[in-house]
Amino acid sequence: MGAGRSVTAGGFGIGNGGGGCGLGHALRDQPTGAGFSNFKAVAHGVALACVGTRAAPLDFARDWQGKHKRKLTSDLDQALVLIGACVDGSGINASDTLKNENFKPHVALKPLLEWLQKNGADQTTRNAASRAVSIYNAWHASLGPQPLQASLFDDDGEYGQ
Repeated sequence: MGAGRSVTAGGFGIGNGGGGCGLGHALRDQPTGAGFSNFKAVAHGVALACVGTRAAPLDFARDWQGKHKRKLTSDLDQALVLIGACVDGSGINASDTLKNENFKPHVALKPLLEWLQKNGADQTTRNAASRAVSIYNAWHASLGPQPLQASLFDDDGEYGQ
């Protein structure tokens, strides 16, 4: 990431060095008792002024290196970390992230990786996403059969008649 840009959930950097979009300042400066419609107008105006830029998966993964994986919960964040780890020369081991006991893969992680494999912003991202899908599939297969969720009802087939 360039100097002064911050990464937020979802892999988007907001602002260009000024520390965000200024929504907090805009709302704080409203007179006490300002109504909800005024709040909406101010928030909408500030949101229009904000510009989000897509974070490079490698930069995003490097930002997560050494951090506690328990807080890595968003599907897009998880996908960007795995894809960034799979970029050539990243020096990050995607398998280690998957095997980390604090990492809990989001249910949408695999479909998102597959989507980014086809629709990533550039060829580097698509290639890394392809590797991430392969690594994810190998990791998931290594888990062995998972226990099925018990039925809430006694499923002896009588409901299908």
